[in-house]
Amino acid sequence: MDFSRSTAVCYTGHRLIPERDRELLWKATLGHTQALYARGYRTFIAGGAIGFDMLAAQVVCELKLTCPDMKLVLALPFRGHDSKFSVGDKHQLAELIELADDVVTLHEHYSSGVYAARNRWMVEHASVCVCYLANAGRSGTSQTVEMARGRGLQIVNVA
Repeated sequence: MDFSRSTAVCYTGHRLIPERDRELLWKATLGHTQALYARGYRTFIAGGAIGFDMLAAQVVCELKLTCPDMKLVLALPFRGHDSKFSVGDKHQLAELIELADDVVTLHEHYSSGVYAARNRWMVEHASVCVCYLANAGRSGTSQTVEMARGRGLQIVNVA
């Protein structure tokens, strides 16, 4: 699938979402995604991890029902990256894969650095980064946001 970086958004965020925050996070992600769509963004890239990645992908799938030109791209770090997911999370990811307009799998097998490579691919293919960055500690999310900031992406924190 070809798409323009200038009209693409990537999502990054923590894997663990406190239950008390889930509804507010959903609403904030929905609102920001709708606003970006209204500004002309059409491709929305999620990383396929549990937590915020899946929440963001679900938001896009819901919006696609009324925004048929909205596209969901799932960027997976390697084939079988969900092998340690719970049964429910595996099922959820399988549904998202079915609903996605494109699935990019960056590596065949796990090796050191595959998650960072996935995050770099998402940042290189977007001009906006919507993040759920609830704490400033060292994490893949904070590294991805810093990478996005360094490449000049607009950063939207929904936390």
